[in-house]
Amino acid sequence: MLKHQCTCGNTHIHPEHAGRIQSIWSRLQETGLLGKCERIRGRKATLEEIQAVHSEHHALLYGTSPLNRQKLDGKKLLGV
Repeated sequence: MLKHQCTCGNTHIHPEHAGRIQSIWSRLQETGLLGKCERIRGRKATLEEIQAVHSEHHALLYGTSPLNRQKLDGKKLLGV
């Protein structure tokens, strides 16, 4: 999540960004809640999970690896 960035750089319309995660982490440390949290290993979201909150075009363009992107229909990547 710390690597999550929007291409436009406008965090006002893209609430998910590294600063938000860093702020939450700092607050958990400050309040002592971090020691009470269970840490679980992160995983990559599935394409279906990404499509639940993003358009198909966005999910295919940003939610797939470059290698898998080559296998996709070029019209879908262009949003056509």
